[in-house]
Amino acid sequence: KHVERAPADSFGVRLWRLLATTILKGPLVHFFDESTDFTKALAWPPEPHPSKFGGEAGFTAFIKDTVKSEYGVDHVACWHAAAGYWGGVDSPGAEVLRAKPTDQLRKVEPAIDWDPATLGGVKTPTDPPGINKVYDELYATLKRCGVDGVKADAQSGVGALGDGHGGGPRAVALFVGAMEKAGSKHFASDDGSISVSNCMCHSTENLYRYFDSAIARASDDFYPREPESWLWHLTACAYNSLLIGQVALPDWDMFQSRHPAAWPHAAARAASGGPVTVSDAPGEHDAEVLRALALPDGTTLGATGSARLCADCLFRDVSHDGVTALKLAAPNGDEAAVLGLYNVQGGHWRRDERRFAFGENATLACSYKPRDASVAFDAFDENARWASYEFRSNAVRVLGADDSVKLTLDPAGFRVVALRRLRAWKGVAYAPLGLLDMLNGGGAVLSCDEGADGVRVNARGPGRFGVYAERAPVSV
Repeated sequence: KHVERAPADSFGVRLWRLLATTILKGPLVHFFDESTDFTKALAWPPEPHPSKFGGEAGFTAFIKDTVKSEYGVDHVACWHAAAGYWGGVDSPGAEVLRAKPTDQLRKVEPAIDWDPATLGGVKTPTDPPGINKVYDELYATLKRCGVDGVKADAQSGVGALGDGHGGGPRAVALFVGAMEKAGSKHFASDDGSISVSNCMCHSTENLYRYFDSAIARASDDFYPREPESWLWHLTACAYNSLLIGQVALPDWDMFQSRHPAAWPHAAARAASGGPVTVSDAPGEHDAEVLRALALPDGTTLGATGSARLCADCLFRDVSHDGVTALKLAAPNGDEAAVLGLYNVQGGHWRRDERRFAFGENATLACSYKPRDASVAFDAFDENARWASYEFRSNAVRVLGADDSVKLTLDPAGFRVVALRRLRAWKGVAYAPLGLLDMLNGGGAVLSCDEGADGVRVNARGPGRFGVYAERAPVSV
């Protein structure tokens, strides 16, 4: 409590910083070397480990024959740290650079001063050709082995290595540029997108450097064993996405389907507009949760844009004020949206103690109306009428822009609402609502075409499909 949870400028923190960077530096680096992976560097050339995978041939057989052929996995991605591995990469010409944190970063995270990257350093090339070579050869090796993409982690740590080499922004520009160049060369799709996911990348110099990669983590990790973090994770993702959603698709991180907080986290990801990723252990699955997220072929019904905070909670404290629900809206095309309402009261981050905390989370009275979804569209028709469908309750309503629906959310509860603007065919109002048993069922509707003999709805997936109609159809 005198260091880990103490204020950044306290005597305990300042004393430990002095000891860690002087007389205890050697023992700490030795501990990191012997007991963790944080000082280990990626071997060069970047080949799969001979004893673990049997070299490149063994790893290729594992990916292509076992993972893809035997288990039917369509795509495989590999994780790596931005500098190669936690301790960098042992490539020709690599230098050992020690992170130099700023005073502002120390205030947020004092432990950066006794981090392995600060005490022991990171091994990395510093010249553009050397950095390009690291990414190109690493990605080329993974591609030959059957890997389809990568997740590049620890990206915000790169800027701290720029001291003496042009500064943090230049270091990030070199690394992100090399990463995206290699990603475009080895992991590009037919539509021009690249399978590179950015992680721990919230420094300004990182976010403003993405030109080709489209996905960025929206927050810290989801911690399945820390209950105090479960609600705050949703809050952090939602508010961080205000900025991140303008430069990338926010990734709300993995969660577990067989978990006490599975349903609100599944609902939030389904309506986030970003990817949906699950980190279940083999055999540890909740099929009901997964079926509400993914179609039988594994595809998810994603919104067509990033979720945005609704106006009535934008400047409210959804974690502390006891009266406001976290409310987000994401588009499902030009005529529909998905609304998500979440009771996240109580979950918060104690910045003074650098820990998750949990306060009171009582039943919450809240409401929604179609106008809430105006943040999801470039233009909002105030005169339109909307059909709404609530997941689980199966309630269907026809609402004007400001017709409010009142509801209550249990502690840590949620409500997902599909909204679609009403159309009219021969004077009969109707709206296809989508797959009723899926969290973002409205995402199943692809198009709606009107003809002389009726209305044709093009949609994805099997399951219960709902359509609001002012009068019962003659035939379906």
